[in-house]
Amino acid sequence: PRLLREGFDAVSELITYLKSTEDKPGKSFWDRTTLLCYSDFARTPVINPQGGRDHHLASACLLAGQGIKGNVVVGGNK
Repeated sequence: PRLLREGFDAVSELITYLKSTEDKPGKSFWDRTTLLCYSDFARTPVINPQGGRDHHLASACLLAGQGIKGNVVVGGNK
């Protein structure tokens, strides 16, 4: 969990930097950036008999930027 938190903090710091750094007068780098964070490595949502998690086909990604609608889950269970 600590390393996961450090990863999210790093993404947050990157977005903050892009928002606060001007590319052109009145425009930040964030105004023309789309950020995609993805890993093709995933684990099953359930614990296996050995107390661990197996490899899994599903994964998650984070997409952020101008024009990206927030708080949307695609493919989630209802």
